[in-house]
Amino acid sequence: MAALGIVGATRAVAETIFVDAAADTQQKCSLRAAILSANYDLNYGMCAPGDGDDLILLPGGTTYPLTQAALSVGEEEDNGFRGDLDVRGVQGTLTIASPARAVVTAAQLPLDKPDRVFDVQPGATLVLSGVSVRGGLIFGPGGGIRNRGSLAMENGDISGNIVAGPFAGGGIWSSAPADAAVSLTNVTISGNLAKGDGGGIAMDAPGHAFTLNHVTVTRNIADGEAQPTDGVGDGGGVAAAAGSISVANSIVTGNSDRSVSPSPVEANCVGSLASLGHSLVGPGCAGYAAGPGDLLPETDPLLGPLLDNGDRSYTHALGAGSPAIDRGGVGCPATDQRSIRRPLGAACDLGAYEAPPVTTPKRPAGDRARALKKCKAKHSKKTKKSRAKLRKCKRKAMKLPL
Repeated sequence: MAALGIVGATRAVAETIFVDAAADTQQKCSLRAAILSANYDLNYGMCAPGDGDDLILLPGGTTYPLTQAALSVGEEEDNGFRGDLDVRGVQGTLTIASPARAVVTAAQLPLDKPDRVFDVQPGATLVLSGVSVRGGLIFGPGGGIRNRGSLAMENGDISGNIVAGPFAGGGIWSSAPADAAVSLTNVTISGNLAKGDGGGIAMDAPGHAFTLNHVTVTRNIADGEAQPTDGVGDGGGVAAAAGSISVANSIVTGNSDRSVSPSPVEANCVGSLASLGHSLVGPGCAGYAAGPGDLLPETDPLLGPLLDNGDRSYTHALGAGSPAIDRGGVGCPATDQRSIRRPLGAACDLGAYEAPPVTTPKRPAGDRARALKKCKAKHSKKTKKSRAKLRKCKRKAMKLPL
């Protein structure tokens, strides 16, 4: 049995499946073939068969494009052979990890047969570590991930995903039973769009736990059709149509709701968003319940653009002087999304990115300092005559500018 430390816990796995092909094929051990092997405990392609709780290891620095499109327009194939990557709950927990970061994208599927990236089916549990989810496009809920089971994610981004039609959850859509859980740690959710609710995140079922810790949710869009909008979408960042989403040490601001009056405009959240403390939740969030150590909603965290700031995953850097720096509370992970050590200052920073400490540049030595140094080097002998010359040399040096 192998052990993997992931998402704050050590998980035993029965089988480790090593992916060795970036192409979306069943002829080699691709990511799709590895998931099929784990789903059915059989060998697909050149992959080892799964066995209960499985770990799929992805080589770092690799992009895995989905190219196996549906056979017909609108086909909803839930067995994992085509379209999105279906995670079935029959055989146990599936962990997909990339120690040096990997990207899974649906952007290369044909425009007439698009799909999301991951579909976590009822009863399934998916753990993502060091994996970014990008480029999903779906006429349905969940542009990046549709979750109907349990989901845990750390150290990656969910970006550039789109939900078309009157559906919710540009980045993630979750509708799971009460005994399920969703947990995101060190994750950036940015640049996603939903024509319905929740440009970044949408929760559509009561009861199951949904927690964000050191997560940055920004620059997502709800009600994202071209103007004029129909006003049906709310919560550019987060939408909790049922249940409540908990946030800690996180940033939820700078999102957009394109609804126009008389429809409500709720840029950052709609529904129940409960702070566990030390978070920044921006204005336009009627269901937000503040916690201890939260920053004021109008606070500007000075976020930089969405970039690869290290380790290939996308983050928003905190600008110099950002009020989100050193404002974290308890529950700080050992590293940030990029595996940079936390904290680098007095406390952890809010969100997925840990800013480098501010250092005062060393003042270059001036004429006086250089002259004094030369005096010491020239008159270093411990004789009476040398010491006298050293004193004379120093008196001359002290007359020079700094």
